Amino acid sequence: MPENTDRYAEYKERQKRLSEMINRAEKLLRSLDADPQKIKLLAELDQRVSDDSFKIMVVGEFNSGKSTFINSMLGEAVLPTAIVRCTAIINEIKWSEKKKAVIHFSETIPADMPMDGIPEEIKKHMASHGFKNVPPIEIPYDEISDYVVIPRDVSRQNMEFESPYKKLELFWPLPALKNGVMIIDSPGLNDRQTKTVITSDYLKMTDAVIFLFSVHQAFTDTEMSFIESRIGPQGFDKPYFVINKIDQVSSEDLEMVREDAEQRLEGLTSNGGIWYVSALKALEARKNFDAEGYAASGMEGFSEELRDYLTCKRGGAKLSQPIKQFSRILEDVLLKDISDQRAMLGKDLEALEREYESEKPRLDKLRSQRDRIYDGFINRINIEISDIEALLVNFYDDIANSIPGWVNEYKPKTKLKTVSGAQQKQDQMNAVISELSGMVMDKIDEKHEHWRKTLFEPLIQDKLRVIFMSAEGALNDVFSEIDSINKGFTGRFANAKPRSAWDRIAGDTGQMPTAGTEISYAGITGGVGKGIAASVAVEIGAFAALGLLGLANPFIIAALLGGGVAANIFAGGNMQMNALKKQFTDDLVGKIRASSAERTAESVTKIYNKFTQIANTANASIDVEINDTQKRVTDIIRQLRKGEESTEKKRNALADAENEIVILMGKLSVLLAELAKLRIDSDR
Repeated sequence: MPENTDRYAEYKERQKRLSEMINRAEKLLRSLDADPQKIKLLAELDQRVSDDSFKIMVVGEFNSGKSTFINSMLGEAVLPTAIVRCTAIINEIKWSEKKKAVIHFSETIPADMPMDGIPEEIKKHMASHGFKNVPPIEIPYDEISDYVVIPRDVSRQNMEFESPYKKLELFWPLPALKNGVMIIDSPGLNDRQTKTVITSDYLKMTDAVIFLFSVHQAFTDTEMSFIESRIGPQGFDKPYFVINKIDQVSSEDLEMVREDAEQRLEGLTSNGGIWYVSALKALEARKNFDAEGYAASGMEGFSEELRDYLTCKRGGAKLSQPIKQFSRILEDVLLKDISDQRAMLGKDLEALEREYESEKPRLDKLRSQRDRIYDGFINRINIEISDIEALLVNFYDDIANSIPGWVNEYKPKTKLKTVSGAQQKQDQMNAVISELSGMVMDKIDEKHEHWRKTLFEPLIQDKLRVIFMSAEGALNDVFSEIDSINKGFTGRFANAKPRSAWDRIAGDTGQMPTAGTEISYAGITGGVGKGIAASVAVEIGAFAALGLLGLANPFIIAALLGGGVAANIFAGGNMQMNALKKQFTDDLVGKIRASSAERTAESVTKIYNKFTQIANTANASIDVEINDTQKRVTDIIRQLRKGEESTEKKRNALADAENEIVILMGKLSVLLAELAKLRIDSDR
């Protein structure tokens, strides 16, 4: 997957041109004393444009072959592969002139975490920092399996614990990784809920997604749920879908998978459709310099597509959106800041001062309306949140009520036998507890996913509509009044293009609607609203589920039950499996019921804060527009008071700025046309 250096040089040249234009515009806006929010947006755009990294994340379920796929894509065995739940943490594969591996640690590592399977050097390193804020450490590259792979010999009960590691950086001297390209290997989606949350969180920092399916179990509920609730709502409208292990099924079965793929994935991507590969055959072919075998594996075609994207389309993907946002900011400066200042400079000073004094009461009234709208939001949030709280209470109650049945029906593979040694008794008990805990964790995962999709997420989306769309009319009235006041000062409407209240709020607060803002009108009522609901549901739902998984941890339960229970179970040599099951059930259900009120309160607080954040954003938007109106008028009054010479100087400065902005907009159009031509040429 080599990168075309000429294409990259062209991208760097365009990146430099755009950054220089943004910097020039930022200086112009400062000289105009323009809206500070626009200046802030330009600084953020420049930061985005200057970022050279390009993260490609490979997502899929356990056993879809992610690590083998990445190795075949890169042409070398960079990652370990195994037929166990392999990748336990995020792996970032980056360029370096020499191979090295750096492990990063979780911020806080549980004191009761079992240490089997963790290298001695790492144990000492963590202990030396008190298991908190442990700094990264370089590890031998040939030992990375000890960190990214869940060991085969670790007990089931200890396997359920979270890893002490946050991520692993792998540096490798491969041409495909040059120029800022980073490949991300993620934990399996059908592993524990925590692993799915890790993958979801990292998606926010990713530029492109490759979603890998196994031909044996493609389009599972977990996979489709993740695509619909995480990938689409986060703005990835062009993920790559790849179906792996095609060499392991017959041509007839593969054709059935193709038909199913076209139906299930229709409309979800535009990046070259769906790809069918055998990553293992591709890796073997590359090792043996077998060009024919590599082509037959399907990886050659996909690698060419990805290479084309990185060399031809990557620049467009990185620069097109900032260019469009930059153009809108400049257009707004021309239509609003410059035009309004010029119009007011042409007014008589005394007339403008009288006008301003007469409009002050209207501005104060708008602030009162703003406060009433905000109070309405908060009141509505307080009313609607009770339904969400009731749903969470029912969720915990349902789990607690289900556990006795799950445990009673389950038949552990471990049998309790009459033994004499205390340690042997404890080992048997621990083995049974580990089985019961694993079963309960799986059941909680399954029930939580169904609850999240069918109850929690739809309820959150409904509450978003009820709380925020109820104020659409009042918000439109406020913004119409602001426009009317501006027209009185300038003789024109500052916002020539009609926008909904929520789109306008998004623009005022720096959340450009076209950039997938969470609070635009479409965001509240349509697809992105579903994304907010999914985001909140994932965050809160995972929080709820993970609390239960923590309570069900076998290591903790075994310690709590202790030797006294073992003595009762094995008293008189009787094998009392039912006694152990009852003790397990009573302990777990008791802890769930004891903690459910606290966890429900914490979840409700998270949701309340999320909703309040949207209300605060609307409030801030009205403030921005009112204050901007006042500032522009008072600035012009101050300018007029300085006399005709100063006023003429200001007019000339506005004219110069206008000319420069027009020139900048022309250059942006040229740059955008170059990127469009590049896309057309690369598609031929």
